[in-house]
Amino acid sequence: MFELEVLNPVAVSQGQLRRSPLAPRPQALEGKTVGLLANGKRGSAVAVDKAGELVQARFPGVKLIHYDGAVPVAPALIERAREECDLIIGATGD
Repeated sequence: MFELEVLNPVAVSQGQLRRSPLAPRPQALEGKTVGLLANGKRGSAVAVDKAGELVQARFPGVKLIHYDGAVPVAPALIERAREECDLIIGATGD
């Protein structure tokens, strides 16, 4: 007879969780600068690159700036992106 061990694939949260309200949404993206922030995990750059392609296809006047972060993203990098961009799209990977 065989024994089957079933594992739960859901990750357990670590540290304190803070919920934040949704960021305000701009009325339009034409002429805006969009930051693409990847956190350095495998696949994160692919995700933000694709998001950037989709945004530019729909809103041709959008400027994109790519940011390469780490886990956790350095506060200085987040602040720099906030100063340089009208909005930021972030992604994690794996």
